[in-house]
Amino acid sequence: MYFPPTDLLNYGTEGVTMGEYARAQFADQARHGFDAALDFHRWDEGLCRRVPVTEPAERQAILRDNSPLTHVSQDTPPTLLLHGDRDAVVPLQQSQRLVSRLAELDVTHRLIVIPGLAHEMPAPAECRAAQIAAWFDSHL
Repeated sequence: MYFPPTDLLNYGTEGVTMGEYARAQFADQARHGFDAALDFHRWDEGLCRRVPVTEPAERQAILRDNSPLTHVSQDTPPTLLLHGDRDAVVPLQQSQRLVSRLAELDVTHRLIVIPGLAHEMPAPAECRAAQIAAWFDSHL
């Protein structure tokens, strides 16, 4: 996985949600609707329509349920992560949190940190193709 968001409740800092992080980090871009993915709605039977989810506990539950970290188990397959150390969109901390959880459960994993890479696909010279191929050769 390249630079995956893994814990939407603890995003960059313990206790900071992905939405809070995004609004703080990219406040100047908020007018572009960058956080539309976090604009949660639910069906209201009485109104017969979808309504915004505004209750903090309900929003927290949605974030928890949608965090890959929540779904890691001993049955998780071997996992390869690649992440740039200058990523401001998805902090390196997100891959590190997943790696910690995988290690706790003794799931085979590897994190490749690419120095100087932001939130972008690495250039061909930096893509680590040989390392990725070796990983798949040994785990498929």
